[in-house]
Amino acid sequence: MLALGDVVELGGWDLVVFVFVICVICVVFLKKPAKEIHSDVEEEETLNSLPPMQKRDFTVEQLLHFNGIQNERILMAICGKVFDVTKGSIFYGPEGAYGKLAGHDATRALAMMDLTLVKDTPDDLSDISDSDLNTAREWMQSFICKQIPCCGKIVSRRRRVNRLQGRIGIIWCKTKVHVSNEGNIVHKL
Repeated sequence: MLALGDVVELGGWDLVVFVFVICVICVVFLKKPAKEIHSDVEEEETLNSLPPMQKRDFTVEQLLHFNGIQNERILMAICGKVFDVTKGSIFYGPEGAYGKLAGHDATRALAMMDLTLVKDTPDDLSDISDSDLNTAREWMQSFICKQIPCCGKIVSRRRRVNRLQGRIGIIWCKTKVHVSNEGNIVHKL
């Protein structure tokens, strides 16, 4: 009876040809179609064409508009600093792994490592432990080290109104003030 070794004889060149064929198959079947390559390039050019934001103060309510859906720019806050993460839209955009953080103060979520803790309202962090706050600060430092642009800071609505009126200290009054997205006082109630 014939053994497989008697019929098939593999040499060095046979191995080279085999590896070459496998590489060709991988390139042909795993390569992105040209349409997808061009759409990725166009999307990247669009993101790069956005001018850098000027530093400004944001309320939590104003930050909500910068989530990649209502506005093409994506912002998120950590430890009071607002970062422009638009170039990382793959991660922070609506379909990204960290999409829930877009347009929010992500301090609590990153400190506790739980994306479900993101809030749409101002967050009091007094109940977070020091070690968890250090985790949030490490996230903030990593953003700074990665040179993600910092475009402002989070302020409370009262401090924002106070700053716009040119007064010192926090306003403790019963009048309600409507502040537009641009930061202008629209009307007092």
